[in-house]
Amino acid sequence: MLVNTQKLKGRRVEKGLTIRELAKKMDISAQSAHRKLNDDTGTYLTLPEVESLIRILDIDNPREYFLCL
Repeated sequence: MLVNTQKLKGRRVEKGLTIRELAKKMDISAQSAHRKLNDDTGTYLTLPEVESLIRILDIDNPREYFLCL
């Protein structure tokens, strides 16, 4: 899955959430959220995490943020 990290970061900022706050809502560590949301090599979002992000960030068009190959 490809993630538009800049668009996702922009949406997080629009919603007024820090990485730590978002991680807490996703029930993952802040370190893990940072790695996953910054597209670090070898660290990927799971489908439940993507679904959680869509819900938490109130994303209307997930295809703008996430692309499944």
